[in-house]
Amino acid sequence: MQRPEDTVRFRLTTSALFISWFLLTALNDFVMAAPEFVPPGLNRAIEVQKQHSESLLKQPGVVGTAVGLGPEGAPVVQVYTEKAGMVPLPKFLDGVMVQEIAAGQFHALEACEKAGLPIPLCQPDIQKNGPGGSAGTTADPTAYFSNPVPIGVSVGNRHECSAGTIGARLGNTWALSNNHVFARENIGQAGEDILQPGLYDTTCIYNSDNQLGDLFQFEPISFSGPNTIDAAIATFGSNGRILGCATPSNGYGAPDALAANTPLDIASLLSTPVQKYGRTTSLTKGTIISVSWIGNIGYSTGTAQFVDQIVVYSSRRAFVKAGDSGSLVVGQLNQPQKPSGLLFAGDQSGKYGIVNRIDHVLSEFQKNLDGSPSCTQ
Repeated sequence: MQRPEDTVRFRLTTSALFISWFLLTALNDFVMAAPEFVPPGLNRAIEVQKQHSESLLKQPGVVGTAVGLGPEGAPVVQVYTEKAGMVPLPKFLDGVMVQEIAAGQFHALEACEKAGLPIPLCQPDIQKNGPGGSAGTTADPTAYFSNPVPIGVSVGNRHECSAGTIGARLGNTWALSNNHVFARENIGQAGEDILQPGLYDTTCIYNSDNQLGDLFQFEPISFSGPNTIDAAIATFGSNGRILGCATPSNGYGAPDALAANTPLDIASLLSTPVQKYGRTTSLTKGTIISVSWIGNIGYSTGTAQFVDQIVVYSSRRAFVKAGDSGSLVVGQLNQPQKPSGLLFAGDQSGKYGIVNRIDHVLSEFQKNLDGSPSCTQ
């Protein structure tokens, strides 16, 4: 005969088993639903950063805000300042830790000769440092290159004595660089000659043989509202010169191909080692330390605000110098040659580089980025 106490024990045991099963099932569902690569609290940190950016940027000495990872790997709101300690900052914003990064002001960087422009807006002291040509470890990215012209080398508009960098080949037809390299900060006209090398690297003397192609399209830079990209494209081949899709031999080679409208996994970018090949500093390496950067960039024609940018930092040497604008930033180590963005600005030391997200760039022009393994010279 079943005793009352046995019935109670049975019911308690059954209830405990059901509760344990329920909790394990709920925990498993939560783990399975968690987005891959997303550090805990990253979306919350970006939300807080965006909510407070406007008020922070109004403080003298603040040049930008972003989100990165703190010393213990947790997301933090980063405040970029001109000088350490000059801005009183809270330790937390809505429960998210605040980290100050004293990087100074940021500028679009091109090698140029423009009367009245101070360094670093214009740097006329960048000199050639190699024998030129496209073979061997001494390739000089400021030189003239025969077909196929590599990416990562000097380029510029015929109507401006300046030089920037060819970032990539798009759709087997177009060359990619910055607006301020190809389109002269919004004043370029479709059809203008794009030269390789840029006029600055030929002592400002025009040579029709240096024509690589023609300005085709650019995204205007707004000096009164937010921007997401500083980019332009040019056709090539009108003068018989063909653009390849790889760097000179002392670079990283060909980037991975990337289709337009492919979203960038922002969470996986933080702390990722990256590299770029540019006209002035050739191959340099750094680490992505910030995403969702919002801040001000100085140009020769004014100051423009940019949003949703990536920041790369190099602790050993400059990552970017004048003339490197337009370089393609790609991964290294565990993500070799995976494109992440288009370099367009930096601080005066060159250790910090501001980078357009590559998905924003390709979506704007609706072009695919040519690269390995399908790349053909």
